[in-house]
Amino acid sequence: MKLSPGGYKRIIFDVLGVLLILSGLSIGWLPGPGGIPLILAGLGLLSINNHWAKNAIKHFEKYAKNIRLLVFPNNKIAKYIHNIIAFVLFIVAIWLIVIIETAFSIGLGISCLAIAMAEILLNYILIKKIN
Repeated sequence: MKLSPGGYKRIIFDVLGVLLILSGLSIGWLPGPGGIPLILAGLGLLSINNHWAKNAIKHFEKYAKNIRLLVFPNNKIAKYIHNIIAFVLFIVAIWLIVIIETAFSIGLGISCLAIAMAEILLNYILIKKIN
């Protein structure tokens, strides 16, 4: 059986998509966003040729706004709470990196810094939208 060039392309996209999803699942337990971007990228590659992946992405897009409103509600008290959480994460990250100085604590501190930065940036973007 001979495959057309489009058939090879489909196989390559499907294999890469499955590999991205599997790698996203394997690092999903790490602090930070974990494997979520990899899983979404894998679904994106799979959605080129598979309708079930397109439907899964549409489902995630439909409920992403509800999840964002749950995590970042549109009130000022929640914005202050997110700023406090980011500040505490920043202090914990500095403590882990500077004071403890083990390889694990440095990695955990860098993860805390990344989460704190994402928290501050997302909160800032949402505050700009409200005002």
